[in-house]
Amino acid sequence: MRIVIFLEESSMEVFLKAFLGRLYPNLIVQYVVYSGWTDLERSVPKALKSWYVPGDRFVVVRDSDGQDCHALKQRIVKSCREAGHGDILVRIVCQELEGWYLGDFTALAEAYDDPRVNAKSRLGQGGGQEPG
Repeated sequence: MRIVIFLEESSMEVFLKAFLGRLYPNLIVQYVVYSGWTDLERSVPKALKSWYVPGDRFVVVRDSDGQDCHALKQRIVKSCREAGHGDILVRIVCQELEGWYLGDFTALAEAYDDPRVNAKSRLGQGGGQEPG
């Protein structure tokens, strides 16, 4: 079985190759990268209608870009169902993925309106203990 992951940008491909490669080294993955979210949403249903490889499983990964995540996911699921693939996995990436991945605690503190998160940035300095 092969997993086909439709992505809106190449940076997500780089992240997923490294991440999934570590977790599942024997997983067979094909990445299909589009030029932004409009290209992704327009092209995925067309690709699904013409996809004839038995056993392939599909995932769509898209940034939320400040939109209502639930409505966005429903729209993508609906277009995939209309293309004949109701079993597709759709994942909407929160805007803070880069913050978690890169350790941008200031951005995370702002996103979650919690200044205590920013204190974590000091843990890596001075031996891993809170200053005190």
